[in-house]
Amino acid sequence: MNARLRALAATLLLFLPIPAPADDEPKKPPSLLGSVSREQLEAAEPAWVTAGVEAELDLEAAQALAAVEPGAEIAVYLGTWCSDSERELARFWRALDENFGAVPFEVEYIAVDRSDQRPPELLRDLDLRYVPTFIVRRDGREVGRMVEVSPNGIELDLLGLLDGSTSGVVSARDDLGEPPPAAEVLARAREAMGGAAVDRLETLSVTAECTGPRGAFVTEVHSGGDGRVVFRQTTSARSATRILAGDAGWARGPDGELQLLDEAARSMVRGHEFHLQVLEPEQRFSEPRTVGFAELADQPAVEVAFTGDAGQPVAIFYRRDDHLPAGMVFTPPGDDQTITVVYGDWRTVGGVKLFGSFELTHGDSVFTYDYTRIELNAVDPALFDVPPEVEALVRAAEGG
Repeated sequence: MNARLRALAATLLLFLPIPAPADDEPKKPPSLLGSVSREQLEAAEPAWVTAGVEAELDLEAAQALAAVEPGAEIAVYLGTWCSDSERELARFWRALDENFGAVPFEVEYIAVDRSDQRPPELLRDLDLRYVPTFIVRRDGREVGRMVEVSPNGIELDLLGLLDGSTSGVVSARDDLGEPPPAAEVLARAREAMGGAAVDRLETLSVTAECTGPRGAFVTEVHSGGDGRVVFRQTTSARSATRILAGDAGWARGPDGELQLLDEAARSMVRGHEFHLQVLEPEQRFSEPRTVGFAELADQPAVEVAFTGDAGQPVAIFYRRDDHLPAGMVFTPPGDDQTITVVYGDWRTVGGVKLFGSFELTHGDSVFTYDYTRIELNAVDPALFDVPPEVEALVRAAEGG
């Protein structure tokens, strides 16, 4: 498949100030970074102080914080740019203030940047994925952590970690545990795309209006199964058609002469069967395995990695809310630029749910495909009839 992806990228390439605030607008202080104090945070973010005053607490849990076994440490990783940090820190401070600050544990605050990667010397080996994160330690060992959204109120969740009644990860998020195995992800995706209707799919015919760095073009793909494909791209200047039918693959040159397709061209043709890549990924790729939770184009997803024909990695991202594919990411062999494909405009055709558009980004080049026609089980088998001239060329190439 990777040879197909490489050829596809080559073919696509061939076809191929934010206003400054007014002087009288209040300017937000710059985000803090590194070890900071509560006083510094309150000075930089006065709205957090107001939110703390207005926060509603479990007063019993808040007051119980003063009675936990001494010696614990709480490290709070936060972002001054982060609304979740504002909500949780404001309520945490209100809980501390209920005890006039007299609690038997130490608290330190570390402000991070938007990538959750800086300052690196304070974040190393923490597996920090979201902020805020409250890490509770005793004797230098992590007891547990509250991540981003406290499910029961920060005072109650921290009380559980401090008194030993709770351990591990505490969060309202549902993507912090182990992701499902690849087989389960693929099964859910197939069901989301139509299940039995996908099983009944034998042929697929699509037409897309496309744009790229060199202008507009139209792409047609007719997939007949068993490796049979008709691929046609048309610009305002020319049209090119390539056909695969079993062992035969051919195109007609500008002068009308028939030409056999080499392996790179054959791979490029198959690479344009974009829908089949997600409908039958285990036939297109090998060794599916779950990588973990991730995001693609701001869509929470589960990333499943595959291995292509040449050993190149390919990743398909499956949306966590409805299990549909969000897109694909791969790097063609010999290329240092990643190609990202993001699917959109999902629609149901003949009981099968298919994307109606996608955007492909390769370096600075962006291609868009908007499908104007998607037909299931309507391909004429005669499209794949091998002309006698092609059969003669195949025999000659084989030395027959």
